[in-house]
Amino acid sequence: MFAHKTKSVHSSAEDRQALLARILNSPQFARSVRLREFLTFVVERGLSNPDAPIPEAVIAEMVFGRKDGPAGDDSIVRVHASQLRKRLEQYFQTDGEREEVLLEVPKGQYTPVFRPRESAPVAETVDRPPSAPWALIASVGGVLLIIILALGWDDLRLRTSTNASVSPNVS
Repeated sequence: MFAHKTKSVHSSAEDRQALLARILNSPQFARSVRLREFLTFVVERGLSNPDAPIPEAVIAEMVFGRKDGPAGDDSIVRVHASQLRKRLEQYFQTDGEREEVLLEVPKGQYTPVFRPRESAPVAETVDRPPSAPWALIASVGGVLLIIILALGWDDLRLRTSTNASVSPNVS
């Protein structure tokens, strides 16, 4: 169904379980019991039978305790799957940026996919070209504008007080 143009992943079930544990212990998943249960269920089910799809109704029953509902009427699995995909993406962009294998739950299915990262893991230090310090320029410009306005106000105040003291007194 979903074909990836990448080399096959040569990670063992233990490696995949270790990856799952790192993900579950990350800040992205630490406080969400439901997403942790969801991810654990689909990964374990996917590892035990990788060729069998995981039906939405099974997830609804096993993870969320929903029973006897008509298929497709309960959106709880789809909503949590969307949140799960976002959290996985966040994990691999932050805490998991050095992971060599990515874990994804592709849209339209719930069976997880393990695939190699497209590029090499991020190096310890990343050399980036210097970016324009726009924030610094804006800050300095703002400070200069305030100084100019303050000096202009002070000058206006001095001229007004000088003109008032020099003007003849009309009686």
